[in-house]
Amino acid sequence: MTQLTYFILISCFSFNVFALDINCNFEEVYADGSVQNGTLLISDEDMRYQYDDQNLFTIFKKKDSFYFVEHVNKESFKKLPNEKALVLNNFSIIAKEFPDIRDSYLFDDMTISLELKNDYNFVHRISILSNALNMSIYFYDCKKEKVENKLLQYFPYHELS
Repeated sequence: MTQLTYFILISCFSFNVFALDINCNFEEVYADGSVQNGTLLISDEDMRYQYDDQNLFTIFKKKDSFYFVEHVNKESFKKLPNEKALVLNNFSIIAKEFPDIRDSYLFDDMTISLELKNDYNFVHRISILSNALNMSIYFYDCKKEKVENKLLQYFPYHELS
């Protein structure tokens, strides 16, 4: 997975619609047929995007900053650098339009398509098409339930149960 991929994934979850606590599973499907699965937790402006694969990482959003913790070394974390702000800004533009979002957005060479669940409370699918990345992220088994604050902290790292 490229750095661009996880910056895009993080950015997807800046939507103001997430004022409630949300717990979802996700499946990322890449153009080459590879798949990654994991869990998404959102509470207000905080987020946890955790891959199931122990060779990958967990991404945390705290206010306007993003951090990642590699699963092979959960005792340390790294802040994502600000030079990726352009991608983050693209998703912020979309987020500000909610609930009146369009089906598709074009940013330079990147097209982002969104499909909402029938109840319009959460995104069902995000499609990202660009020269560097072609993928879809599907969200399923989404529940509005209280997320424990400790699970949204990158340090100390707390395991999901």
